[in-house]
Amino acid sequence: MAADDARPTPMLTPDGEPAITDWSLQPGVRHLNHGSFGAVPLVAQRAQAGFRQVMDENPCAWFTGLPERVASARSEIAGFLHTNPGVTALVPNASAGVSVVYANMPTSRGMEILVTDHTYGAVAVGAERLARRCGGVVRIVRIPLDADAAAATELVMSEVTDRT
Repeated sequence: MAADDARPTPMLTPDGEPAITDWSLQPGVRHLNHGSFGAVPLVAQRAQAGFRQVMDENPCAWFTGLPERVASARSEIAGFLHTNPGVTALVPNASAGVSVVYANMPTSRGMEILVTDHTYGAVAVGAERLARRCGGVVRIVRIPLDADAAAATELVMSEVTDRT
């Protein structure tokens, strides 16, 4: 097997273009740390600019309408995730979100917590902390780099037991 055969499938836009075209990163930059300080896709940059313009045009109206816009965003995200908006929260980052989940989920002695081998470090540390607190164990599910969403889901779900 040639070394190139082991490479993951390149990321493409829905139009079939290299995904890098959706970012304003300098040519040659390979920015991999999207957890601590991520580069923002061009479509998000344009949306941010639009929000800033509306906010700058009428700050009072912007902040008065903010709770309604946040509720609308929560509802849309909850619909996408097939869950109730009342149990959906917007959080500043993955660490904060998973900390809320770990602090509030029901636990039982001997429970298993599944994480993948792609898990962000703070998420894995939180899982280990929760496992120690409840006498549980963390199990790591191996996911190939080129696995699509269906394959990754199947790999994780195949590891679920009555203790998960």
